[in-house]
Amino acid sequence: MLSKVKRLQTTLPVMPTSLEPQCNPSTLQSMQHGDGLLKGQSKQNYDKWHGAKDLEPLKLCTLVCVQI
Repeated sequence: MLSKVKRLQTTLPVMPTSLEPQCNPSTLQSMQHGDGLLKGQSKQNYDKWHGAKDLEPLKLCTLVCVQI
């Protein structure tokens, strides 16, 4: 017979310093750069697969419809 375990619904106090990353800044920057490249490649793949294109910029006095 499996017993049910009650989960805590309150937050535990944590020191703010323990939430900061423990790596050096250069490693953090290289990880952020790699993450940005990965997100850019994912966007390109999505746009190519779904046929998404950039919209042309609006010109002055162009009528637009706004849905509320």
